[in-house]
Amino acid sequence: MTHKILFLLTAMTAGAIAQTPVAFDVTSIKPSASVDDGYSINTPPGGRFVARNITISTLIQVAYDIRLYQLSGGPGWVDSERYDIEAKAAVSGTLTPGQLQFFCTALLSSRFGLKVHNETKELPQYALVAAKSGLKLKPDTSGAQLPSVNWGRGYMDVANVSMAVFAKVLSTQLERNVVDFSGATGKFDFKVTWSAEEAVDSTSPSIFTALQEQYGLKVESRKGPTDTVVIDHIDRPSDN
Repeated sequence: MTHKILFLLTAMTAGAIAQTPVAFDVTSIKPSASVDDGYSINTPPGGRFVARNITISTLIQVAYDIRLYQLSGGPGWVDSERYDIEAKAAVSGTLTPGQLQFFCTALLSSRFGLKVHNETKELPQYALVAAKSGLKLKPDTSGAQLPSVNWGRGYMDVANVSMAVFAKVLSTQLERNVVDFSGATGKFDFKVTWSAEEAVDSTSPSIFTALQEQYGLKVESRKGPTDTVVIDHIDRPSDN
């Protein structure tokens, strides 16, 4: 399955929050009939949000711009039950990543009664540093204003991103916080393929080897402070 990461790439600012309505105008939440483990998230024009076969754990990750390792607490159904969600906001055009976060936070509060608190925990993390051979980064030459991030199992195709954003994309793949210590500035392109876990006979390298050989980036294990979200209370969704 291919994932297009939109919510990772734009920070939600105080100004954006002040200008954004507090809730979706129309929302439909139904248990998913799919037997697949995959899910999709789309933001069609007209202020729409469409999520298929999504867990509430994933929805919380979208709302708070976190990864699974940063979320704790809550009942088991948050990770196991899947839903189809369709919503529409009073926004012209397509929802920005910041708007999507804000609307999803409001949806979780109003329809699921979600209450959370933040904690900073000392957790295992990865540091992205320059290898001894030196950095081999490829500066972006597209001139595009927005980043492009696509990933699937065993590959990433990332363009026009800062090292801070690339570290955040890597954290999704490695399921651990990744912090950039490379010292590189500017925008870069990355195309990385590596061996999937179950492909033991694959000729592809590990993601760590691929990054070092292709881009001169070494991934080191460390421990450090990591922002997390803890679920204090959540209910199954109220009726539509």
